[in-house]
Amino acid sequence: MVRKFFIAGLGLFLAAAWLFAGAGGGEQKTGTSAKPGEPYKVYFYAWTNADNMTPLLEAFNKEFAGKYEMVYQKLADARTMTINTALASGEQIDVMTQSSAFDQRTRADSGIYLGLKRFFTAEGLDYAGVFGKSIEETQNYNGDYYGIPYCNNINMVFFNNKDV
Repeated sequence: MVRKFFIAGLGLFLAAAWLFAGAGGGEQKTGTSAKPGEPYKVYFYAWTNADNMTPLLEAFNKEFAGKYEMVYQKLADARTMTINTALASGEQIDVMTQSSAFDQRTRADSGIYLGLKRFFTAEGLDYAGVFGKSIEETQNYNGDYYGIPYCNNINMVFFNNKDV
């Protein structure tokens, strides 16, 4: 179920990226648009082990065959400088993982990231309805959303309350 939400969310994000790229003022390198009859290549930048990305890429490329083709680009690490360098490189970056809430807020406030609320609205979706109210509250920056959750790390501490 989480995978379906991720693929649906990623599809929505890609639609946003496609529209944004079309209105981007030519800042990306030329050749990023698909030729007639070819799928649009969606460049997904992350630092995840490429083997772990295979099931996601296969599922996405199967679901959107002929329209989009996701291409994975591995970053060396998740350091702020590595990500900022990639963003400033001029390379086509349609989707990027974001682990630092501070960096995400900084990039959203500076206009580097595209707000996604209008795309949810256009699809008749409610962010809180898709991801839950608590996620909506943490991802809402001045009334817009600049990312979608794609994984969840659950940290727990077990203890024996008889000995505490």
